[in-house]
Amino acid sequence: MEWEVSPWYQVRTPHRWGWEKIKDAVSIPVIASGSIVSPETAEEILASGSADFVSLGRPLLADPDWARKAKAGRVLEITPCIRCNDGCLHRGLNKGRSVGCSVNPSVAEEGRFPVTAAEESRRIAVIGGGPAGLHAAAVLHDRGHDVTLYEPGELGGLLNHAQGSTVKQDLAALARHLIHEVSRRDIRVVARAADAQTIAEGGFDAAVVATGAPDESPRFPIEGRLPVRTAAQVRVTDAPRGRVVIVGGGFQGCEVALRVSAAAATGEATTVTIVESNDGLLAGEEVFTDAERLPLFLDAAGVSVRCGHTVVGIDDEGVRVETAGGVETVPADAVVLALGRRRADSALADKLEAAGVDVRVIGSAREPGRVFDAIHTAFFTARSL
Repeated sequence: MEWEVSPWYQVRTPHRWGWEKIKDAVSIPVIASGSIVSPETAEEILASGSADFVSLGRPLLADPDWARKAKAGRVLEITPCIRCNDGCLHRGLNKGRSVGCSVNPSVAEEGRFPVTAAEESRRIAVIGGGPAGLHAAAVLHDRGHDVTLYEPGELGGLLNHAQGSTVKQDLAALARHLIHEVSRRDIRVVARAADAQTIAEGGFDAAVVATGAPDESPRFPIEGRLPVRTAAQVRVTDAPRGRVVIVGGGFQGCEVALRVSAAAATGEATTVTIVESNDGLLAGEEVFTDAERLPLFLDAAGVSVRCGHTVVGIDDEGVRVETAGGVETVPADAVVLALGRRRADSALADKLEAAGVDVRVIGSAREPGRVFDAIHTAFFTARSL
């Protein structure tokens, strides 16, 4: 399946070797196909003579206006396919739907869910500049509302860990697109956190809470001076080196292991080890192409996996784990915590509601989820305001 519907961890244009061999052998036009998700990639294929045409599948689910925007040079306005296989397959075809899309909530139902002008223009605060907040701000603006976006850190939220990563280049493209959509609409962005008092006294008619979900806290002691960071804090430009131990073998742990391995491919010697208390990796409700094939890509990247290892502590020597044979230490020079996220508390929303503000909660602030959940809750909430 990683060749038929190549996922995010697969290279782009994985079939290029095949269509080029065919083109050398035939005299009729050849159409390139498979993970041609960006106009730059499509243009390079045609300009180089690699193929005569390019075909688009999932990219047209993400943005039916892909070709029109590319022709006009509006590349950043294209909603990019992130090759997640979540909306189109995992929650789409595999669930009996005809089609779906993580980044295009109204795909094939544009007539049923149009973005139309609101009956009344309102002043609305969007609290949080991650994928849910960014998309909500853009849709609210398009409905004619006066929108102010509050974000004390980087716009893009948890998507920013993908910047510069060859493994997660599709997700990085989504971050650039969402930020651009807010920028080109000239939506007011305030670079600080917003509390209930700020919103209540700011004359806002409504507030959309998109503050995300906090990382799950470790339930074991962390002692000594060993560098320890969370998965979201790992960037290509500052990826850990040496003996890197990833605590957690869920989706978050597996994807950060791939990112660290890819970042270290051309640098100093680095080994990556995942320790997981369950008997296998990806034990949650994961996208099927991730659950079925991601472990093979981890193996090909040289990532070691130790399942049935419960972490009991971290010290200067490494990660202490308990197994059926007793307690041992997995040596480490750096540790990455990939423990998932917990449900956010409702304190901010409760205070806003008590202050008489019309408040809605979206994305992982409502319930930890994936890009699908962030974009869909943002879209449908914005349509209701």
